[in-house]
Amino acid sequence: MMAALALGPCDLHALYGFPSDMDKLPGRGRNDFGCQTCHLSKTGGGLNYFGASYLERDFNYDAPVQEEDSDRDGFTNGEELNAYPATNPGDPESFPWRPPSLLRWMLSNAALVLAILAGGLLALRKNDPVP
Repeated sequence: MMAALALGPCDLHALYGFPSDMDKLPGRGRNDFGCQTCHLSKTGGGLNYFGASYLERDFNYDAPVQEEDSDRDGFTNGEELNAYPATNPGDPESFPWRPPSLLRWMLSNAALVLAILAGGLLALRKNDPVP
């Protein structure tokens, strides 16, 4: 207990998570990860990749924290916390679902895909024998 008394308020803040830190995150930090949003275990303990970044920025969920990919899984912290359902920005095994690359291309080029399909259907229609 004496060691805790020797620490200042900022030091205590760095050692213990506070609800106000979670309130700064998207959805006020209400996700399936709880303490593991920032920590390695459900009961706290050491910080995960995101928790270390968040602490480094003095618990400010600002643009640098949002744009960083703390766990290096290919998604920014902001993309992970704003995904539905949210994924854990401190866990490289937790990331938003991403459609396969062909499907992504088809979705981003929907007008072209529809034109190709319509043209193909018209061509098939022209080759149908007339009853």
